[in-house]
Amino acid sequence: MNLILRSQKSEVRSQKEICLLFSVICPLLSFWFLVLGICISSYSQEVLIEEILKNPYLYHTKKVTFIGEVVGEPLKENEGIWINVSYEGFNIGVYFDNPSLVKNIERFGSYGAKGDTVKIEGFFYDSCPLHFERDIHAHNLEIVTRGFPLKESVSFKKEITSFILAIICLILAFVYLIKLRYVSKD
Repeated sequence: MNLILRSQKSEVRSQKEICLLFSVICPLLSFWFLVLGICISSYSQEVLIEEILKNPYLYHTKKVTFIGEVVGEPLKENEGIWINVSYEGFNIGVYFDNPSLVKNIERFGSYGAKGDTVKIEGFFYDSCPLHFERDIHAHNLEIVTRGFPLKESVSFKKEITSFILAIICLILAFVYLIKLRYVSKD
């Protein structure tokens, strides 16, 4: 009988130890998963603009980071500012609540200039509840490389060809005028 009581007491003790162990481990695991969840939710996925536009359902309301050339001109709105960003033929509008972030941009891309290349972090909306269109609400902008003016050059062959064609056109026009003036109408 004494032996049975001892084994029951040791079982109760081991059950108490297990409960104590779980009462310590469970809060620690909960805290760890909470911290991990916060870290994952603040993680920004770096993607191409093309990928965002081709699969908008994958990125809707997600934090994204992308790189592209700033093109066009900034468009001011009541409380923010819009810029357009282009990468390999794909463009997207980016909205900034804080217009001071855009002040770091020195050159916007156009026919005669390559715009600054920027890295933007923000939230993508397939259908933005504020603007009713597909856009990115950015909260961080980093200049990757500065833009520069583009020097358009025409090859020497093209210059010679255009000069020769201009001479031919002038000769034909001159011949036509002579024909009109001196050829009698019969």
